[in-house]
Amino acid sequence: MNNRINNTDDLLPPQNVAAEELLLGSILLEPDNFAQVSSNLPIEAFYITAHQKIYKIILNLYLEDKSPDLITVAAVLHDLNLLEEIGGLNKLKKMVEQTISTYNIEQYAALIKEKYLRRCLIDSGREITSLAFDFNSRIENLFFKAEQSLFKVIQKKVSNDLLPVSDILLDTFLDLENRLNNNKLNGLSSGFEDLDSMTQGFQKSDLIIIAGRPSMGKTAFALNIGFNVCNKEKIVVAIFSLEMSKQQILYRILSYKTLISLTKLRSGRLSSDEWKIINHALKELHSLELYIDDTSYCSINEIRSKIKRLLSKKNSLGLIIIDYLQLMESRNKFNNRVQELSQITRSLKNLAKEFNIPILVLSQLSRAVESRLNKRPLLSDLRESGCIEKNTILINHKLDESLVVESVYTNKIINYQTYVLNNNKKNITTYSINNIKFTGYKYTYQILCEGGLYIRLTSNHKILTNNGWKRTDNITPKDKIYYICHSNSYYRNSLIKLISVISIIYYSKEKVYDLEITEYKNFIANYFIVHNSIEQDADLVLMLYRQDYYNHNGIDDNTCEIIITKQRNGPIGTVKLKFDATTTQFSTFTLPYTKNKVN
Repeated sequence: MNNRINNTDDLLPPQNVAAEELLLGSILLEPDNFAQVSSNLPIEAFYITAHQKIYKIILNLYLEDKSPDLITVAAVLHDLNLLEEIGGLNKLKKMVEQTISTYNIEQYAALIKEKYLRRCLIDSGREITSLAFDFNSRIENLFFKAEQSLFKVIQKKVSNDLLPVSDILLDTFLDLENRLNNNKLNGLSSGFEDLDSMTQGFQKSDLIIIAGRPSMGKTAFALNIGFNVCNKEKIVVAIFSLEMSKQQILYRILSYKTLISLTKLRSGRLSSDEWKIINHALKELHSLELYIDDTSYCSINEIRSKIKRLLSKKNSLGLIIIDYLQLMESRNKFNNRVQELSQITRSLKNLAKEFNIPILVLSQLSRAVESRLNKRPLLSDLRESGCIEKNTILINHKLDESLVVESVYTNKIINYQTYVLNNNKKNITTYSINNIKFTGYKYTYQILCEGGLYIRLTSNHKILTNNGWKRTDNITPKDKIYYICHSNSYYRNSLIKLISVISIIYYSKEKVYDLEITEYKNFIANYFIVHNSIEQDADLVLMLYRQDYYNHNGIDDNTCEIIITKQRNGPIGTVKLKFDATTTQFSTFTLPYTKNKVN
């Protein structure tokens, strides 16, 4: 039987006036009851406007640590000339008188919230209907807006209250006991024991980046992990391949599974025994919950929609793999690709948190790695770090010895003492530069301030403003920047003041450098306070390096180093795996080797 109403134009919106009156009466009668409903019941949840005004007064009194009783609420309404508007003192008295018991206040709140959510659902439906008539927008964007509209309604249903530690301790204890008895990893196993021992598996809501230069085996490594997770954990794995087709992905997995070379599989010249192996492998692969999407230049919104559709069919999802980051697109427009990639990684991290699953994304490293003698990748190769221009002055404790950054780098000045800002933002002190790196030629921007003072930085370098740390590309003429008013006699007595920004302009492509000062995370440059570390969205960064790609020495042939350059909750270090390029298979060494671990 279909109970759906087709014409709703003449119907009153969902409401429960009686529940609203009983809830307000319960609070006016016993003000302490308000704490039970305040966190989960917004003002707009009340349908009657007069009830919204009463509830708002109650909320304000509660926030001011005053009792929202009948007399106090009536007095405030009177002072605001709202008492008669809501029905007078008799209206408030009636609410109290009809409240027989305050015991059911949470039940009243639930009834009010349920009707409120129905009204929100109606508003969302109308919004989605109007979107369908927007013929100037792409259908993909309309789907995203419709999804967001409905998601906002769903979010209003969720209550995220603060929980006391006592409520969490039991779950924590049971989790620890379960791990002790089962001797299981905390997260998903990669299938490589040495790597798992350092990472404790891939954790829920983590963003994991696998990075490397071309031909290092990034895709093969990710597919090995995806297959291992899907096969051993028996859970759903989704692969978004923005570069390879579905068939290419399957060929790689089949080669890895059967140990038949990829070249031989593609040629089709197989023996009868090899056909038997393939048939057996195909049967095993058929039973796996492995899903592949090969849409090129996919956006975050499209990936989110596809994940939701998959979840609607499978109810759970264990791991997402995206190949690769630089091929992804953002729905927003940016001035440069660095900003766009930064926004994409933040969105991927939010996606991992939203679905509470690990997301493994591949990233291509720039050619800067090739210019070094030691070609092992570093975390800074991934960062697209904010950098300072070559002629930036690094303020030394002896002002007559202050040098430009390029000079410190070129002359290999060790432990160069420069000025930094202490945490209280009032005290200037000195500290040694731990490391300084030339990061190439990059586009720089000049921030010009009053008095002709300026500094030149890359778009994503942060500088201290009256609104906290801000990236160069987020600075506007409305901002004020902290500046050091120095004294030639004694720098520690220098004053820190705010000066106005006049303009921000593109300067030129210049040599730039990245500084590292571990203790304070900032330094004084051109008398401005600039940040020296770039925030990363990744929880775990794995970088691949194969010595035999550059030099066949017979010792490191078929060896791939998995370099953990960042781990938010664990050690960094290196794990060595055997790599068979013919079958794209990674495996653990049977012979012992030294595992480099840094706590």
